[in-house]
Amino acid sequence: MLVLTRKVKEAIVLCDKDKNVIAKISVIGARSDRIQLGLDAPVEVTIYREEIYERVARNRQADA
Repeated sequence: MLVLTRKVKEAIVLCDKDKNVIAKISVIGARSDRIQLGLDAPVEVTIYREEIYERVARNRQADA
Protein backbone atom coordinates (compact mmCIF):
# COMPACT_ATOMS: atom_id res chain seq x y z
CA MET A 1 0.00 0.00 0.00
CA LEU A 2 1.27 3.44 -0.89
CA VAL A 3 0.71 5.94 1.93
CA LEU A 4 0.66 9.63 1.02
CA THR A 5 0.22 12.74 3.13
CA ARG A 6 -1.81 15.58 1.65
CA LYS A 7 -3.07 18.84 3.09
CA VAL A 8 -6.46 20.40 2.43
CA LYS A 9 -6.62 21.65 -1.18
CA GLU A 10 -3.85 19.26 -2.28
CA ALA A 11 -4.50 16.31 -4.56
CA ILE A 12 -3.15 13.12 -6.06
CA VAL A 13 -3.58 12.05 -9.67
CA LEU A 14 -4.12 8.44 -10.78
CA CYS A 15 -2.75 7.52 -14.21
CA ASP A 16 -2.74 4.39 -16.34
CA LYS A 17 0.44 2.78 -17.67
CA ASP A 18 0.49 5.24 -20.59
CA LYS A 19 0.41 8.20 -18.18
CA ASN A 20 -3.19 9.10 -19.09
CA VAL A 21 -5.06 10.61 -16.15
CA ILE A 22 -7.73 8.26 -14.80
CA ALA A 23 -8.83 10.27 -11.76
CA LYS A 24 -7.86 13.14 -9.50
CA ILE A 25 -8.49 12.85 -5.76
CA SER A 26 -8.49 16.11 -3.80
CA VAL A 27 -8.62 16.70 -0.06
CA ILE A 28 -11.55 19.06 0.39
CA GLY A 29 -11.69 19.25 4.18
CA ALA A 30 -10.51 17.60 7.40
CA ARG A 31 -12.11 17.43 10.85
CA SER A 32 -10.90 15.28 13.76
CA ASP A 33 -11.14 11.68 12.46
CA ARG A 34 -12.84 12.43 9.10
CA ILE A 35 -11.71 13.86 5.81
CA GLN A 36 -13.68 14.97 2.78
CA LEU A 37 -12.38 13.84 -0.60
CA GLY A 38 -13.33 15.14 -4.00
CA LEU A 39 -13.03 12.72 -6.90
CA ASP A 40 -12.79 13.91 -10.48
CA ALA A 41 -12.94 11.12 -13.06
CA PRO A 42 -14.43 10.45 -16.49
CA VAL A 43 -18.01 9.13 -16.48
CA GLU A 44 -16.82 5.71 -17.67
CA VAL A 45 -14.84 5.25 -14.44
CA THR A 46 -17.00 3.71 -11.72
CA ILE A 47 -16.21 4.86 -8.18
CA TYR A 48 -17.46 2.92 -5.15
CA ARG A 49 -17.05 3.32 -1.42
CA GLU A 50 -15.19 0.18 -0.31
CA GLU A 51 -18.13 -1.35 1.59
CA ILE A 52 -20.40 -0.92 -1.45
CA TYR A 53 -17.79 -2.42 -3.79
CA GLU A 54 -17.46 -5.45 -1.52
CA ARG A 55 -21.25 -5.92 -1.55
CA VAL A 56 -21.34 -5.68 -5.37
CA ALA A 57 -18.45 -8.19 -5.63
CA ARG A 58 -20.23 -10.64 -3.30
CA ASN A 59 -23.43 -10.35 -5.34
CA ARG A 60 -21.53 -10.98 -8.58
CA GLN A 61 -19.88 -14.02 -7.03
CA ALA A 62 -23.22 -15.36 -5.80
CA ASP A 63 -24.77 -14.89 -9.25
CA ALA A 64 -21.93 -16.83 -10.96
